[in-house]
Amino acid sequence: MHNKNKVEFQDGKISNEIGRKLTEKGFNEANDKVFVAVALKTDKNIITEDSNYGKGKEEKAKIKEKQAVLKYMTEELELNIMDYEEGKTYLGSCNGSVK
Repeated sequence: MHNKNKVEFQDGKISNEIGRKLTEKGFNEANDKVFVAVALKTDKNIITEDSNYGKGKEEKAKIKEKQAVLKYMTEELELNIMDYEEGKTYLGSCNGSVK
């Protein structure tokens, strides 16, 4: 994470409680949990088209299980999970134009 001209390193370790709750909701991939852990320790933003997060154009992103993961992440963990278009708009509002 870049913060005020300094590089800040964050580990990708998620708490046991959050990891357990995510697993119970079907969010099982270790790599995905690393992104969640880093987002929780930094700016709380994730831009993804991965259906595991309940985002993207795939039909499985819309199933109940995936939407439950998205709801948990946004409401309980207070993460901002964005798809490509949402992320493009968000980044454009932060830094000017994004292509």
